[in-house]
Amino acid sequence: MLIPAGESGQLKKIWRSSSKCTSRKINARNPGVKKEKKEWLATRILLEKLCTFSGIQFHDVHKDALGKPFLVPYNAEISLSHSKSMCCAILNKSGKVGIDIELSSEKIIRVKDKFLSETELAEAGDNLDVLSAYWCVKEAVYKMFSDLKLNFKESIRIKPFGFSDKVAHCLCEIKSGDVVVNTIPMKISRIGNYILAFNY
Repeated sequence: MLIPAGESGQLKKIWRSSSKCTSRKINARNPGVKKEKKEWLATRILLEKLCTFSGIQFHDVHKDALGKPFLVPYNAEISLSHSKSMCCAILNKSGKVGIDIELSSEKIIRVKDKFLSETELAEAGDNLDVLSAYWCVKEAVYKMFSDLKLNFKESIRIKPFGFSDKVAHCLCEIKSGDVVVNTIPMKISRIGNYILAFNY
């Protein structure tokens, strides 16, 4: 599910799969509403919609000591992300979830050495969308296992994938030294200038 901000400056629609449904409007131009408050309101709307869609009664959302959001009462795993004018959320009643969205930006070229292995650097090159996809996948996986405090460069490795279209799939390995301890299937989507990644 995504909430985009339109040209009017209002967060006004929610996307679920390929269908659209109208939601509450949040005036994103109101100077009295801080950015963090808008993000909180947007993610809360998304969670309410996801809970309703999943047959869960929404009460509240809190954060644990590591900053990971969780539903109160706990009855499903959730993950949230936001970047500029976009906000997204994912929910699963039976397993861990992770999601991340980023605006594709040239600044990622300057920091790619900090989160990509040598093999991943060779695969990604300086392609902004591919670099953003690598970041989003690693961030989403990190959120899934936040208690492990994984190292992006050494512990989270992404197998080579093609990203010539709007959608791609990849496998992300969690490593302990040279041993692969878990493999997570991930989906990557290009939405305008944004890159979205989540597990499935």
